[in-house]
Amino acid sequence: MISVVGLCMVIGVGALAGEPSSHKPERKETTRIGSIAIAPAATVGDASISMAELNALAESKLTRLRADEFAIKRRILEERIQALMFEGEARRSSMSVDDLLKSQIDDKTKPVTSEEARAVYESSRERMAPNLSEEETIRQITTSMFKQRVVQRRTEYVNELHAKHDVQVFLEPPRIRVRATGGPSRGPETAPITIVEFTDFQCPFCSRAMPTLQSLEEKFGQKVRLVFKHYPLPIHKEANRAAEAAVCAEEQGRFWEMHDKLFTDPNRLSATDIARYAQESNIEPSRFNDCLASGRGAERVKLDRAEGEDYGVSNTPTFFVNGRFLLGAVPLGTFASVVEEELQRLSTTPRKYPIPKEAAGPTSR
Repeated sequence: MISVVGLCMVIGVGALAGEPSSHKPERKETTRIGSIAIAPAATVGDASISMAELNALAESKLTRLRADEFAIKRRILEERIQALMFEGEARRSSMSVDDLLKSQIDDKTKPVTSEEARAVYESSRERMAPNLSEEETIRQITTSMFKQRVVQRRTEYVNELHAKHDVQVFLEPPRIRVRATGGPSRGPETAPITIVEFTDFQCPFCSRAMPTLQSLEEKFGQKVRLVFKHYPLPIHKEANRAAEAAVCAEEQGRFWEMHDKLFTDPNRLSATDIARYAQESNIEPSRFNDCLASGRGAERVKLDRAEGEDYGVSNTPTFFVNGRFLLGAVPLGTFASVVEEELQRLSTTPRKYPIPKEAAGPTSR
């Protein structure tokens, strides 16, 4: 298992092999009719592979790249928006941008008192670096707390300017049409936000994401629906068995109870552990064992995994928020921002998205 920004993943190595040849086929010209999609991407004798066909075949492989592309464009767009707002405010105030930001951000950031810094020190003293003196540690705490307040004040100021300048963002995130049926779910089917989760019970990052999802449900209530899909990774030897057990628990209406038990410890998913979890979840044992022996759970898990692959899923956990791709055990703040953006999108046109925390700007200029 390789960890990349809080996710479980498998790295596959593939190769293309063929007969070496110095012959290059003659390029065939194609007339454009409305779209370049009819042009060939390649020809094999008299056969042709069109750009449209290539795009369709590559679609699921580009999910993550398109999400990354959107994040980059979004960040650059927000930086440009902020630059225009700062320049306009500086002109109106007859000062430089640096002086404007100092007056509106640095000078309006509340200093950290010695009492506040010491309170943090006392509450987490056992986690502090042992090689630093108490005085040096408190000094570092003070600096860190002040930087956090500067970032918070900058975000507040940028939000004020967004409202003042009536900023409207038309950049749309990429979306995938994801099936939100065929799996256990929580929340009303009419909820404006649907989160489809592809996950693995043996993936520690999937387990780590569970409290985040619970916090989202508490924060947004009936506005959020969570749909669960199985995606056990081949590197996790116990993951398939756990997924099949969850399917069999679902047959008795005990999926979420079993779900919580299975995520308790990714290292405890043996047959004995699963039998104990089933008992603790009030699952009738004979029906449960019959289901496991029948292979119904395995077939369902296989279908979920194939569906995930169609959407470009390869790592866990993977989420689709109203079709928007999110990868890994992302922080609650990031997840909540995406949900808030979607609620904003559904309520207003044109869009006035909340400012992403990562786009609010650095602590220094």
